[in-house]
Amino acid sequence: MLNLGLLCTQIKVEEKLLMEEAGCRVHNVIKADMRDLVFGLENYFPFDVVLARDFMHPRDLCALFLLEKANIRTVNSYDVARRCSDKVAVSKLLRKNGISTPDVLVAFTPESALQAMDRMGYPVILKPAVGTWGQLLAKVNDREGAEALLEHKDHLGSYYHSIFYMQKYIPKPGRDIQVIVVGDEVVCAIYRVGKHWITHPDRGAEIENCPVTKELQDLALKAARAVGGGVLSIDVMETKDANVDIAAITSRSQAGKPVTRAHPNLRGVTALKFSAPDELQTYDTLFLALPHGSSMEQMRELTKVADRVIDLGADFRLKNSEDYSTWYGYEHKCPEFLKDFVYGIPELHREEIQKTRWVAVPGCTSTSAIIPLWPLVKKYRVKLIVVDSKVGSSAGGLEPGPDSHHPERAGVVRSFKPSGHRHLAEMEQELGLAKQISFSPHAVELIRGILSTIHVFMEDAFTEKDIWQ
Repeated sequence: MLNLGLLCTQIKVEEKLLMEEAGCRVHNVIKADMRDLVFGLENYFPFDVVLARDFMHPRDLCALFLLEKANIRTVNSYDVARRCSDKVAVSKLLRKNGISTPDVLVAFTPESALQAMDRMGYPVILKPAVGTWGQLLAKVNDREGAEALLEHKDHLGSYYHSIFYMQKYIPKPGRDIQVIVVGDEVVCAIYRVGKHWITHPDRGAEIENCPVTKELQDLALKAARAVGGGVLSIDVMETKDANVDIAAITSRSQAGKPVTRAHPNLRGVTALKFSAPDELQTYDTLFLALPHGSSMEQMRELTKVADRVIDLGADFRLKNSEDYSTWYGYEHKCPEFLKDFVYGIPELHREEIQKTRWVAVPGCTSTSAIIPLWPLVKKYRVKLIVVDSKVGSSAGGLEPGPDSHHPERAGVVRSFKPSGHRHLAEMEQELGLAKQISFSPHAVELIRGILSTIHVFMEDAFTEKDIWQ
């Protein structure tokens, strides 16, 4: 018979159910009241396994440590319990393992905490840095509230109030999800539904069954493994609207540096650091913003990284592999994927984009021409099209040159690739007009933006009124 120790202070509903279930399984359940226990360095305990259910976090951790040193198995282990009770550690572990979690800032004085909240933007969730029972949480809606709350915490003087753990507020649709994981198995999931921003039964939330989808199961198991596994409760937040969480941003030259160092405008928006490309894990969607020719070299491997790939480069825009030799001057290295990539203009290919795993984002100037021309080309017979585009420097890509250097562009209009521009290939493909389009882009004194003036010569005579109708 297994001697199961139940380490607790109060016998609540959960403890009663655990004791009843353990008794049904022919276990000898020994209730160990933390208020009565005295530990020495060489104690004997009549337990084979101990299930820790105490309410006081430091007391629970100390007991787990001493029990483990007495070679008694504990659930959870001391290391897992220590990690899970440390919100800073949990946030770092989740983010390190590619799991989306709200942005967090940590400060050690009221002054620096106030600056951090201002930077993060209100509302902010202020939590104790340690503990797992959902107590002492505060939603700070503005700077005045932050000042008052920080002053109170500073005067309380407790260890729990000496570290300021601030989390970005994530609006929820009136509920959250709690997933129970035991080892490598998701046992169940529940919705906690309530009007309070803390959706907890203690705040009046009601419990409803939540179906365990494969997506929810994979997320919960990934989170459980990140903190070391065991018997765990994983809290999952939904958002009111469709939401995309950025799990990783890669860069060879910026690896290890904060994203905000390269993009200061994102301060307060993300705390991510650039990771190296070889650190990619698995994701729902992968965006590629690589130089032309790079995506095709890696595509066979990249499709294993994510269920959906969206390529912002030109490597999969054209359907005919031979066109790459004509327009880009090199052979396509991954031609078997070309037929499956969908050209990503929703106005033309909305249903295909929704169904496909792979999307090729169109070129900028080609988009400015294809969208307005599409209705005309599909209804009328077109003889000739002349596209004159004025473009900003961002159209030139990342690599600097005379055409993108602003002292050279100031007060100047410069013709750029007046014939044979690569985006012409996309226009001909999508509009189905070979040799009927003349395209001339001009570099002007702009950073972003495109203005395309398009002249359409028709085969038949039409009035302006006919076209508008």
